[in-house]
Amino acid sequence: MSREQKGIIAIVIAVLLSIVFVVCTSAQNFTFEHWTSRQVKESLLFGGQTRMLYDISAPWTTSNVHAQIMGIHKAAVSVYPTDHDGGKACMLTIEQVDFSVMGVPVHAIASGSIFLGETIEPSSMKEASDPMVVLNMNYAYSQRPSVLYFDYEAQIEQSNVISQANVSKRVKHYEGRDGASVTLLLQRRWEDAEGRIHAVRIATASARFYQSSAGWVSNYALPLRYGDIRMQQGYQDYEGINKHGFMARNSRGKMVVIEEHDYDPDAQPTHLILLFSAGCQPVYSGHVGNCFKVDNVRLF
Repeated sequence: MSREQKGIIAIVIAVLLSIVFVVCTSAQNFTFEHWTSRQVKESLLFGGQTRMLYDISAPWTTSNVHAQIMGIHKAAVSVYPTDHDGGKACMLTIEQVDFSVMGVPVHAIASGSIFLGETIEPSSMKEASDPMVVLNMNYAYSQRPSVLYFDYEAQIEQSNVISQANVSKRVKHYEGRDGASVTLLLQRRWEDAEGRIHAVRIATASARFYQSSAGWVSNYALPLRYGDIRMQQGYQDYEGINKHGFMARNSRGKMVVIEEHDYDPDAQPTHLILLFSAGCQPVYSGHVGNCFKVDNVRLF
């Protein structure tokens, strides 16, 4: 091989390595290998059981929450680690929790979710009645990805009846369909003098799964749609601005609603909302038995 041929090969290898480097550094990869657990001793008012809460390492957090007020403790658990491909993944479930309050049987529907941000704990019983108040969707992000990839397995109850209970004596039922959901919102945010958080929507990605999968689905691709999605094919009303009620902590330490005002595909991103959930119904509602497993989340 001549010196010129060796030089050409070296240049080609350098170019290929630079391409690989660019691709790897422009991607955001999230796995769920690292978990911690903690025991919460619930108050005798709620039966006095010891519950195990599972937490993922930052920047992810879960809807598992420890509520406390005036020395009274209660835990809600609907997210668990599970095995996948020789490692760990997230398992999100919808469960009916049955317990007693001072001897009176009560019920609650708990829907599991994971998101980028922070769960504020211990929450008060009042805050626990509105989960959005303790979910701080404040993940700083400045990139402009094109596709969200992830692996998933869905086990979806084929029912037309939704169960609803918020620490109540009876479980209510109404007609509807529930399915696992994925929500991604790319935003530019700013805070005004009164502490309100404003945003413009740069890009959106959303999916709902109403059917069970045949085992794990690898590399599911969900494209980001930049700009005003109302004019784009496949738009659903629930994807629009101010349809989610997401909140974030402002500079004063107060949790406030993120107020979206418009679409601007050319704005510089400041924050990313990314949420996986076992259901798509309002809080404390859903198909009991739904299970949504997620792993290997990647943004390109």
